[in-house]
Amino acid sequence: MTKYFDRLVAHWASHFGSLPKLPRPENSEHPMFVQPPDAEDWIQWRPVARTSHDELLALESELGLSLHPSLRDLWGSYWFGDIGGRFKHWFVEIDGVYPNHDSFGLRERLIGYRRAHDGLEKIPIGLESTRDLLLVVDNATGQVEIEDYERHTFEPLAANLAHLIAGLRLTKDIPA
Repeated sequence: MTKYFDRLVAHWASHFGSLPKLPRPENSEHPMFVQPPDAEDWIQWRPVARTSHDELLALESELGLSLHPSLRDLWGSYWFGDIGGRFKHWFVEIDGVYPNHDSFGLRERLIGYRRAHDGLEKIPIGLESTRDLLLVVDNATGQVEIEDYERHTFEPLAANLAHLIAGLRLTKDIPA
């Protein structure tokens, strides 16, 4: 994650003259957010190392599941905004991890996914935006896949999250 964040911050600085930006969340009083927001109410953000994993452990306990270690690393290491880029011929977006936002929306996402799929064998982490499909991680193997819910298919994308994130290409025309 650290290498990706270094690339992301450098990309934004060289192409946009700022840190990455996102629409200002309700509670933006956290070191992750660089004040003040701009005129359109977008706020810059920087990744900030997390010091506690209690939220994640409580969520696993509540839902009666054990997350794949790569998911614990993704959601437990930093606070960060949505990230993404090109991977092979796909454009992927990974949902951010925001402080003070009810386990960063993950609880609701997992409950909704479990309801729709009768289980949590796959864990949603974001989107493949060229076709508006879900990006999921196989909770047993850690493989990253693209889910087509309508067709009930899962297309392998990357062997694991580390491979996916290391391979994300940032482009000038697509802020990640």
